[in-house]
Amino acid sequence: MVENNTLHYTIQAGIRSQIVIKTLPGGICTLYREDESNLQSSLKIFADQDGIIRFYVHPAMKSDFVVKVVIDCDVNGNISRFPLEFRVNSKLTDGVSYPNFEYQNLISEDNSILPALLEDKMLQSSQNDLLALGYPPRPNREKMSMAFDIWRRVFSRPSTFIEPKLISNPNISNSPGRRELPIEAKIRLAEEKSSNWSGYVLSSGGPYCVVTGLWRVPDVYNWPRNGRIEGHTYSSFWVGLDGWEPFGLADLVQAGTEQQCLMMHDLTFTSYYAWTEFLPQQPTEQVISNFSVHPGDLMYVSVWMGDNKSNLNLNGNGIFWLSNLTTHQHTTITTLRGKTVVSGIIAEWIMERPTVNLDATHRGYSDLADYNSATMSSAYAAGSGDKSGIWYSDDTNFRTRMVNGKNILSTVMPIDYGTMRFSWKAFR
Repeated sequence: MVENNTLHYTIQAGIRSQIVIKTLPGGICTLYREDESNLQSSLKIFADQDGIIRFYVHPAMKSDFVVKVVIDCDVNGNISRFPLEFRVNSKLTDGVSYPNFEYQNLISEDNSILPALLEDKMLQSSQNDLLALGYPPRPNREKMSMAFDIWRRVFSRPSTFIEPKLISNPNISNSPGRRELPIEAKIRLAEEKSSNWSGYVLSSGGPYCVVTGLWRVPDVYNWPRNGRIEGHTYSSFWVGLDGWEPFGLADLVQAGTEQQCLMMHDLTFTSYYAWTEFLPQQPTEQVISNFSVHPGDLMYVSVWMGDNKSNLNLNGNGIFWLSNLTTHQHTTITTLRGKTVVSGIIAEWIMERPTVNLDATHRGYSDLADYNSATMSSAYAAGSGDKSGIWYSDDTNFRTRMVNGKNILSTVMPIDYGTMRFSWKAFR
């Protein structure tokens, strides 16, 4: 074990500060309070290929209390330990400094550029030709003009390709949607209650091969609205195919962003990352450790089943395209289907409280991080045909609100035919 000297920071009350630390490339790091190593009160942070970890600290109020935490970064049993001290104040204290707020965007020389698409190629190339060039599925221009316009804006400028580095996160699984019973008589037939999902599920008009969504990464907190909560909270924001348990679907092809929150005293520590998961062969989420995600970043995510040329095909493999439009970076991942049957009979746009497996005695749904509100747009699904496409609101669908017994945790409402708004209600 290598232990570094203590890092001292002064941070401002009411201001979110980004902390950037150089550690071991590909490290799996755990942040916890100095006097407590309980995994249930810790925050996972994943180092990129350059050994950079990023997280945020947000103090609720000014305080003279010094919060001491430790970060352990593990690579194949080699551990580097970073003790940190945080003091909340509006003035610098001797021996400490404000965090470096410079936005860092480290790009390896091995990364390539996906060139901007010219207008004639956008319009005249076939879907299969565009997929072969490395672009995600194109929405139908006539049937889904708004989605096409978003797709056109996204790919009218170049983007840096990030060769993905995946780390399996054994603690987190984004699970199939579970219906909470009984359904109240006053709820319309088009609504459901779920223990772990809130969002929209499109349940007819398929089969679907591709599903897409556009959103800003939610900024999460553990304070002070509706009562402060100590400990760890999570929220997952994603799009996917299949996975609704009441339909008997154990398969789930999904990708999105994870927002995690840890409260210590009056400090909120948060981390953000992108992930993919293909159930049942991947029982936990696959973190894209070198693909930077920050609160407020604009994400364009497309998930589809494709053959070895990426052409839409339910008998193909899972393909995940994630583009951070704020940093002008994208990555794409292919996960083998194996023997899994993907029916594609439903598509979904979901805010989830994931399943956590922190130790042998604690497994179950997490508390839901306070994301306040979040909007997802360009929410459509399509089949394998070049002319197909449907908005989340166009056919038989139902919306589901997340509940825990009688407590409502998260809800969703339509804004227009391609956009929905999620609202946080409670932690647990």
